[in-house]
Amino acid sequence: MSKPKGHELKKEIAKEFKISPSILRVKTDNGAMNVYIKDFSVSAEKVKLFLEKYQSYQRDMATGCILRGGNFFVFVMYDGKPSEAETKIIEKYADRIEYGQWVPESTVMHHMGSQIKEDDHFPHLTENDVKSLVSSVDSPVVKNYLRQLKHRG
Repeated sequence: MSKPKGHELKKEIAKEFKISPSILRVKTDNGAMNVYIKDFSVSAEKVKLFLEKYQSYQRDMATGCILRGGNFFVFVMYDGKPSEAETKIIEKYADRIEYGQWVPESTVMHHMGSQIKEDDHFPHLTENDVKSLVSSVDSPVVKNYLRQLKHRG
């Protein structure tokens, strides 16, 4: 399958997900397509599944390793910060999680994302999307919580 140009891809994604192309940024080169979504109301995971038709790579039959050359990868990620309403929901969870000892920040973010998804605050997003949302929050409440966790260890 031929690789579309960035502006064509933006139109295709916008049409499929009924969103404005202005919330998308697409960069393509010889080996990859990077799609950046500026709005957390769109599921990055669902967009990636939609775009997998453009991804292609070959594996070594004996080892399963990806072979070099001729591969094309698709990456979809969020580009921006959550809204004030999304941030407030995430902040509510910062104090709910109790750990008796120090744990890595990524574990805390993962756990918060799972809890938020379980409570169905963002039904349009997948669990991985919610975890991305949580990790992109720039909130004093969340940062303070993480700082306190680090000092418990």
